[in-house]
Amino acid sequence: MSAGRSWQPATITVPETCKALTDISAVEVTAALSRMFPADSRHLVILAPTDQSIRADRVQAVYDRSAARSLRNRSGATDDLTFRYTDFGKPGAIAKRDRIEDLDLTLVSFANDVRLNLRPTQLEPGRFRLRLQFPKNYTNVPRDQGGLAHLATQLLRSGHPKRHSSSEIVRLVALHSIRIHWTVPLGTPILDVNGPSEELPFALSFIAALFSDLQLQTAHYQAALNHYAGVHRRATNNVVPKALHDALYAFAGNDPRLVLKHPRYFANEDSRTSAERWLRDHLINSPIEIGLVGDFVPEEAIETAAATLGTLARRRPPPRPGPPLAASTQANRQENTSEIPAGDAGSSILWPVDLPDDPRHDAALTLATDALKDRLTLVLRENLGATYAAQARFHRDALQRKFAFVAVMSSFDSPRARQFTEGTLRLAQRLAETGLHPEEFARLVEPARTRSRAHTMSNAWWLESVAIAQT
Repeated sequence: MSAGRSWQPATITVPETCKALTDISAVEVTAALSRMFPADSRHLVILAPTDQSIRADRVQAVYDRSAARSLRNRSGATDDLTFRYTDFGKPGAIAKRDRIEDLDLTLVSFANDVRLNLRPTQLEPGRFRLRLQFPKNYTNVPRDQGGLAHLATQLLRSGHPKRHSSSEIVRLVALHSIRIHWTVPLGTPILDVNGPSEELPFALSFIAALFSDLQLQTAHYQAALNHYAGVHRRATNNVVPKALHDALYAFAGNDPRLVLKHPRYFANEDSRTSAERWLRDHLINSPIEIGLVGDFVPEEAIETAAATLGTLARRRPPPRPGPPLAASTQANRQENTSEIPAGDAGSSILWPVDLPDDPRHDAALTLATDALKDRLTLVLRENLGATYAAQARFHRDALQRKFAFVAVMSSFDSPRARQFTEGTLRLAQRLAETGLHPEEFARLVEPARTRSRAHTMSNAWWLESVAIAQT
């Protein structure tokens, strides 16, 4: 008995819970919702400098005055806004077309060296997902300009087609209910677009307008530099990303291309010229490959792509990349400091992987990584309370398949960060020596199979798989 409540064994609790869920009604659930979210559940959050005092009565008075005013109706102005790129000229010719029946996958190459990989699915009815992934990584970055790929991608994100202003593009994207997301994982620029299937023509038209009629001005470079500063800050001022960034740099033999240079380094006219040149040579004018999955009619999508992306100028071969990324053959240990909150510490450990690149070995590596994460969670979080969540993952580069590693990332209190990091190494070594217990393997393999089944039955998995299918 504790706090007036007695805990009962599972043999009693489970049947009682099952009975309650069987007998419960929608009326009871609705009543619970009304208690959770009462009519007067308004909650105002104010963010203000610490040297300013906030009076609740004044905040309430300002809110009440604001709530009493009617919003101005601007729907007419929004409805009048239309995309001014409707005709890109003669549709591009198809140079090659392949069909992979067992995957229901169609591969199209247009005469201008734009490639389109399509797989229709009903996994997300009425939706499409599109990915434009450039076949690059850090090898395409000059050795003295680490971060240039991130900056150039932010510059493309900040620019806009010349017939529209930046604010109009924001409104048009919202009007057409599509979402646009730029990322640069390990130096590979990626554009993801998703939305309702009926908006696929707009998405393809927008990309064609962006790559054929891009407006770049000083304000766009400043905006790109500000976005890049945010990327740099997240990578260097947060303990776990900072530790991973430093570990990856050491893992690649202190390759300077992996270092994100400080934003001040790019705050000059020469850097702007370099960023614009890299953007045009490696993205705007280079070969384009697009993966498209979702609920659409393939022939209609190919016809729309021919009338938009197929009309772009012929793609130019990009500059030759530098030396490939290579894992260091020497063990390396580093301890660095950074401008992070006092008392926080991040740890990242990378192990090189030299197993063959095939589904069976990758599955074994993934399951072994799951086992390591499971052991770390049991020891570091549940037994010692040293970290909230130990992260572990297996990575293989999309282009350089031999550049692969297993990474473990954790956050600790500074005084014991070295102790727990060394303990993580010992635990990993012990796991490698003893292997998985049969019970442990049985407990981990079935969830891994379930995740794999669920993942391969998602548009996200298919998009990742077909985005560079021709490359």
